[in-house]
Amino acid sequence: MFVPKSKYYNVNRLLLLICGLWPYQESKFKNIQAAFYVTILLSYIILQMRHLTNLMWYHWTIIQDEQEVAILEKYTKFSKRFTIYMLHFFVLGMFILIIGHMLPIILDVIEPLNSSRPRHFYILMECFIDEEKYFFWLLLHTIVTISTALMMIISVGTMLMSYTFHACAMFKIASYRIGDAMTETSVETSSLQKDCAICQKIINGVRIHRKAIEFANLIVSDVRKPLFVMLSVGMISLALNLFQVFAALSANNINELFTTFIFVTTQICYLYAGNYAGQIITDHYSKVFNTTYDSRWYTAPLRAQRLLLFIMQRTSKNFSFVLGGIFVISLKGFSTVASMSISYFTVIYSIISR
Repeated sequence: MFVPKSKYYNVNRLLLLICGLWPYQESKFKNIQAAFYVTILLSYIILQMRHLTNLMWYHWTIIQDEQEVAILEKYTKFSKRFTIYMLHFFVLGMFILIIGHMLPIILDVIEPLNSSRPRHFYILMECFIDEEKYFFWLLLHTIVTISTALMMIISVGTMLMSYTFHACAMFKIASYRIGDAMTETSVETSSLQKDCAICQKIINGVRIHRKAIEFANLIVSDVRKPLFVMLSVGMISLALNLFQVFAALSANNINELFTTFIFVTTQICYLYAGNYAGQIITDHYSKVFNTTYDSRWYTAPLRAQRLLLFIMQRTSKNFSFVLGGIFVISLKGFSTVASMSISYFTVIYSIISR
C-alpha cells in the first residue's frame, strides 16, 4: 500500500521492516524476523536464569548434613508456596475479568429487561470492528493476550523469588555451621583436635557464606539499571493511576474505576514483592553476624576466635541491593516509593484542579 505522504516515513518503515513489524509487509519471512528479535530479547533472561539455576543445583550437591538439607527443603517449600499463591491470584484475577465482562449477559439471563444490557470492555482498546457483534471473539483474544503476558511475568517473577529464598537458605546454613562449630567447645577431646574441628567448621561456614553472597549478587547483577528504570516508571505510573482512580470515583465511572484499581493493586503488589525479596536477603545476612556475636566465641581457641572476629567484622556491614546508587531494595524502600507516588499524585491533583 503506497500513500503519497509515505515517503516522509521511509526511515520508520525501514526500521519496522527490519524488525518484521511493518503492518503492510507481505514477505514470507515476516514472522521469522519477529520471532528472531523476540528470541534475542528473551535469550538474555533465559541464559541468566540458567546460570543461576545451575548454581542452585550445585549448592544442593555440596550440602550433605541432614540439618542443612532440612534448611534447604524448608526454604524450597516457602518458594513453592509463594508460587502457588501467585497462581491462585492469577486465576482469581482472570476469573474476575471474565465475570466482569460477562456480567451483562448473566444478568440478562437471570433478570431480563425489555432490551439486552450493553456490553463493553473494561480495558480500553480500539479494534476498528463492531465490538457488539464480535464481542465474544474480542473477549477471547483479550483474555488470551492478558493470560500470556501475566504467565510470563509470573513465571519469571516466581523463579526470581525462588532464587531469593535459596540465597536466604544459604545464609541460614552459614549461620548454622558457625553456631554448630561452637558446640565443639564442650566436646572433651584433645586441645589440638578440638581446635582443628572448630576451625574447619568455621571455614566451611565462611565458604557457604561467600557462595551465598555471590549467588545473591548474581540475582540482580546484570539487571540493576533496567530494574532502576522499571522502578522509576512504576513509581510515576502508580501516581498517575492513583489520580485516575480518584477521577473515576469523582465521575462515578465504574468501568474506568475497575480497570485502574486492578492496575494500582498489581503495581503495589509487584513493588512490595520486589522490595520484600531484598529485605529478607538483608535480614538473613544480618543473622550471620547475630549468630556469631551471640555464640560463646570467647571460649573458643585463639585461632578460632580470630576467624570468628573476621566473620563479625565482615558481616557487621550491611548487605543490600542498591539501584542507581540511590535506591535500596527493602521494605523501607517500598515505603519510600509509595510515599513519593502519593506525593506526585497530590502534585498532579493540585495542578489539574486549579
